[in-house]
Amino acid sequence: MKLLERLKRNKEPVRELRWWDIGILTVILFGNAICTSTRGYFANTDTGSFEEAVEFSAADNYGAFMLQLILLLIALFYLWLRNFDFSQWRIHVTPKTTLYSVGLFAVAALMMDLYFIVVSYVQIGAYDAVMSAAVPVSLPVIDGSILIYALLNGIYEEIYFLGMCLCVNPKKVRGAFLFSLLVRFSFHTYQGMVSAAGIGLLLGTLYYVLYEKSGRKNLYPFFLSHSIADVLGAGILFLL
Repeated sequence: MKLLERLKRNKEPVRELRWWDIGILTVILFGNAICTSTRGYFANTDTGSFEEAVEFSAADNYGAFMLQLILLLIALFYLWLRNFDFSQWRIHVTPKTTLYSVGLFAVAALMMDLYFIVVSYVQIGAYDAVMSAAVPVSLPVIDGSILIYALLNGIYEEIYFLGMCLCVNPKKVRGAFLFSLLVRFSFHTYQGMVSAAGIGLLLGTLYYVLYEKSGRKNLYPFFLSHSIADVLGAGILFLL
């Protein structure tokens, strides 16, 4: 433990991360995901189908859970070595914030529904776009593996995008936010550019704006709303 303490270069708690910190954390948490997503995008471009790319088995979910858990621990260990001030991360779990999480999911899901309707309108016409959105869709199959993975994934992604990327010098928050959008987009490309743009740019911007506008900047609602979307999907009209 004494050796690890000596590795800490900062005696005072670090509240603002530098650009290389964000770069290192990005590589740790999303380097593999970005490479895998990019390969998946080109592979599915060749076959002309992106549907198969979003189907995961229970084994895939458990494997992803273990990988993310390990990578998250490595990232947190790096921040500990940097003497990062973890106390600035506010995670308050209350009935009110849980209800807010559900509302946040509903708003985000409705926004994604409208986004895909607009995209469909451009691609196939207004009538077909509306009718396509109205077609009943069966609920996704929910098992223990997806629940466990979703709970971790919501924390894993949003602790990076909101908890790490925005812990920079206030003058550099906008640049860090734009970089975070690029990262969020880049590891969703295996779903296709349309979906990646919606998830990476639209949802990323919505989460950023709501988080920045919130008074206490509580991370918990964003963790949970993200997890709900991982379980039910980024849409709500088919649930009505």
